[in-house]
Amino acid sequence: MVGQIPPELGKLSNLRELGFDNNSNLIGEIPEAIFNISSLEVIGFNFNNLSGRIPTTTGLHLPNIKDLHLGVNQIKGAIPLFITNASKLEILELNNNFLTGTIPNNLGNLHELQILLLHTNQLANEPRQQGEVPSDIGELKVIIALDLSSNHFSGMLPSRLGELLNLQSLDLSNNSFFGQIPLSLANLIILEFLNLSLNALSGTIPKSLEKLSYLKSINVSFNDLEGVIPSGGVFANSTLQSFLGNKGLCGVHILEIPACAITYP
Repeated sequence: MVGQIPPELGKLSNLRELGFDNNSNLIGEIPEAIFNISSLEVIGFNFNNLSGRIPTTTGLHLPNIKDLHLGVNQIKGAIPLFITNASKLEILELNNNFLTGTIPNNLGNLHELQILLLHTNQLANEPRQQGEVPSDIGELKVIIALDLSSNHFSGMLPSRLGELLNLQSLDLSNNSFFGQIPLSLANLIILEFLNLSLNALSGTIPKSLEKLSYLKSINVSFNDLEGVIPSGGVFANSTLQSFLGNKGLCGVHILEIPACAITYP
């Protein structure tokens, strides 16, 4: 399909799936009428050249939507609040756009959400909100993949991230998070991928992360971390690249990392 999305599609009142992914030829804004098709379960517009904003009209409703794919476009503006009322939503992809503002505070309403991709936007850049991730993100109990990388998030990492017990992939890299790595991350027993690089995190790397037996990859490079790099679990097979840019880290099991000074009582 080439050109703009026909608003007449909004008249298909029983439509369940609408997909033009990987097209690269769609331009213009998404017609508001699309978001009034209450029967829709899947909207797929990934990898196009759509612009404008996601419609925010008060009457919009998608009570049956499960998959919303709007990634890799040129969409701008805020994430509409109505999205958090889509209680059946399982996949939300808004990555690689020009979205601004903050994550809606009632994101925790999405109890069925499994995949949340918001990376490579300009989110959380409003000073009055301090750019922090809402603490109710801990309500996303079935989520398996969370990617907030390459945005403007700041503040401390919510300790409630440790409540996401089904999480397999967590990427918070390339933001402005500060403070310590939450000890609660050690509760993510099936986590396989963890990227916290390119932030301003301080303190030590929790030794308790060693016990995450499914963790295959960890990256905490380019922060302000210090102290001993744990040597067990995922750390045993990690390379220098996972720890670059932290002047205070030390250890003996990774080449090029200085050994820790011996302290005497």
